[in-house]
Amino acid sequence: MAKWKKTLDISDLHQAYGDGSITIIQVAKEVHSRCLKLKINDIQFMNITSNFLLIEDIDDYDSVLSDLYDFGDEDHKLWINTMHFDVSGCG
Repeated sequence: MAKWKKTLDISDLHQAYGDGSITIIQVAKEVHSRCLKLKINDIQFMNITSNFLLIEDIDDYDSVLSDLYDFGDEDHKLWINTMHFDVSGCG
């Protein structure tokens, strides 16, 4: 299994968006904020993450997130967890 240098967990945001409790614009702003906290000093990363502040709809968000995935895949720089698993009913 690959060793990732950094991890960005946004599963809670995707869960909240799926539940309808926040908008995609709110998701994007929080993703941007969490990316800044990772302190990745890379111009490509900074350009990508700043694009989260410009999104207007889900298509924009998906596009920027795809760019972030591509960045993260390079040399295992960043693992992005977008899945929220509810195991409360498993037993």
